[in-house]
Amino acid sequence: MAGMVIEEKHHYIEPGKYVEMWIIGYNGYENEEHRERYKIFIEESMVYNIIEEGEQYMVTASSFRKDEEFGYAYKLQQLSNQEEYQLTGKGRIK
Repeated sequence: MAGMVIEEKHHYIEPGKYVEMWIIGYNGYENEEHRERYKIFIEESMVYNIIEEGEQYMVTASSFRKDEEFGYAYKLQQLSNQEEYQLTGKGRIK
């Protein structure tokens, strides 16, 4: 999705078991009357921590299950902020 505007960030912690992190947003390039909201789960807490509400990101995600409120729930595959320079690939550690 090009230009996803992040409306909300949420997380749920089950102590000692798991953490769920997700964002809710919409495609900023769609007309307001046709706009759909998407729920995207995030696996990495480092990624979740750098996402800011109200900002726009280039997002790639894939659906993985039905969701009552949003139709489908998605899993984040890639995220980048088009306003800033983005590195890609794996870094070398010596």
